[in-house]
Amino acid sequence: MSILFTNSVISARSSKMLDADRIRRMIHANTIEDTTKILFEMDYDLSEDDIINPSDAIITNELKRFVKEFGELCPSDDLLYVVLGRFYYHNAAAFYNARLRNPDDAKASSTVDSVYPFGNDYLEPVMLRSAIYRKSYINLPDAMALTLRKLDDIASPSPFMVDLEFNRALYADIFTKLKPIKNRHIKQYFRAEIDLLNLRTYAKLRFAGNIPSDIYIEGGEISEESLNTIFEKNLRNSKVAFMGLNYDAVIAELMIGLENANLVRFENTSNNFLIELSKEGSDDIFSLSMLFGWFIAKMEELRIVKTILIGKKFGKSRDELREDLRGIIEFGG
Repeated sequence: MSILFTNSVISARSSKMLDADRIRRMIHANTIEDTTKILFEMDYDLSEDDIINPSDAIITNELKRFVKEFGELCPSDDLLYVVLGRFYYHNAAAFYNARLRNPDDAKASSTVDSVYPFGNDYLEPVMLRSAIYRKSYINLPDAMALTLRKLDDIASPSPFMVDLEFNRALYADIFTKLKPIKNRHIKQYFRAEIDLLNLRTYAKLRFAGNIPSDIYIEGGEISEESLNTIFEKNLRNSKVAFMGLNYDAVIAELMIGLENANLVRFENTSNNFLIELSKEGSDDIFSLSMLFGWFIAKMEELRIVKTILIGKKFGKSRDELREDLRGIIEFGG
């Protein structure tokens, strides 16, 4: 399938995506049924029970449907792995932590929360869970297998260490797959994602009163030395720009968050930064950037829809919903 055909399909389907008008209508809907009915316009596959009593199944089912559609449209196996890799590594970390808690009960990990219900071949959740519990990693991606063996050699790795090592492996895997793609916009996105992850990790450990060594993830543009400088000096107006990426607004919110012991605004600013970055090059119909941007936009759509549905389910007012979304999106009316 050609990228030109794929991008023409994406353009045609963009009218079904969540937009400012649909967000306002979901917030202003008088009943939860009226809220969920708006999802019909976006081709969500909803049952009658989903409309009356929405649950996380709506998000999970739409994610599964979208991943299947994306896989059918994506002309690059490398790009497909790049965008789905985070789900595979998330599942691997979840199963590994479950094994640490219940080393003798493989079935226990079948109830692990937040495991994504898809994968290819040996990365399918049942196969991945079995491989991790049997400590048989030969069929897994090299970076994932190497990480699992590394963790097995540690007496009692903490959940933090498990997540850190799987994140390192994830980005090593991603950049290996990105080499043949040769798309500077997508590569820049993941370099920025690593930078923001490093900033977030350092910030959370700063709250704990200590930033240990060997927590830096390579691949971004902010060096380990620059990170240490930022956190040692609390540079509110730090000028940190690499590869044309200006992190001034992100770091300003980070410093405010450190002072107030609240990183919500930093998290939202970081997320918005990445969303805007994902749009770069997306107007080129001969590029994979449009396809990549579509994937990122869909992930953000699911996050917003989930936020609204949860708020509606618990009876939040329009103002409360707006507050939940503030920083995530900009809207009026």
